[in-house]
Amino acid sequence: MRRSLALITEARTSGHPNWRKSYQLKGKLWESDFEVSRGALFEARGQYREAEAAYSVRRLQAGVHSGSEKYRNIRRRNPRSGKRPTSMR
Repeated sequence: MRRSLALITEARTSGHPNWRKSYQLKGKLWESDFEVSRGALFEARGQYREAEAAYSVRRLQAGVHSGSEKYRNIRRRNPRSGKRPTSMR
């Protein structure tokens, strides 16, 4: 968990353009996954209030859906032509 948080923070604050670009596309999704993991850990420890709070943070992140949609659109494009395959139009 510590490593995940450190990597997310580094991607968010990095001066390297590729890290920043990746964070813009997938950062909310990464943070959402991290909060789900935190919630599961709290729940396993019997810390139900903290687990509920972690799960609530995930639900309140409004950008999660838009971030995953951006990522989905990028993955569908043909890398050579930049266009979507004919079956997905």
